Amino acid sequence: MKQIGNLAVVCARRQDVLLQVGSEKVCVHVGAGPERNTLHAAWNDDDAIQRIVHELNFGRYAAGRNGLHTAQQDCPVGRGKEKIA
Repeated sequence: MKQIGNLAVVCARRQDVLLQVGSEKVCVHVGAGPERNTLHAAWNDDDAIQRIVHELNFGRYAAGRNGLHTAQQDCPVGRGKEKIA
């Protein structure tokens, strides 16, 4: 559960990302329209959440990759079906 805070910070800096935390699950929606993807993890699975953070920072969903051209922002408004486990 320690990694949820890190994930929230990463998502808050990106306009193309929406973080949802629900009962027992976190979902990160990346991109928009037909290019939108969703990453899922259990809310208490720190290893899976850390992998999502890595993908958002350095991997497939890093800003500027695969059509994700929005830069990181200080105060975003963001808005996808992949499970990271």
